[in-house]
Amino acid sequence: MPLFRVHGIPAEGASKEALHALRNEHLRYHHELAAEGKMFAAGQLGADQGMFILICGDESEARAIVDKDPYQREKLRDYEILPWRLNISCVVDLETRATLNGDDPSNPRYQSPED
Repeated sequence: MPLFRVHGIPAEGASKEALHALRNEHLRYHHELAAEGKMFAAGQLGADQGMFILICGDESEARAIVDKDPYQREKLRDYEILPWRLNISCVVDLETRATLNGDDPSNPRYQSPED
């Protein structure tokens, strides 16, 4: 399954109060995504930004997931979505990394290390 990195920054005019009011709903949504196997990791960047990695079929699915986030729904954050490839990890074994990246030669998304 492909991975997508989502970087969220406060939208122009979004107040800290409005973000804070939706914070628990935003976090609950992320926990639901993790329980569904759609969220690989998430966390805060600096004082007011966030980043998360989604596991999903393609960028349109990633965008649909982001569009349901309470912050996005209320236009409080702007997001950038990019494909992300897991190259090295001290917590994910090689087999899981290969599965996430499509490194199995039978997978249509397979990319040889020589590519």
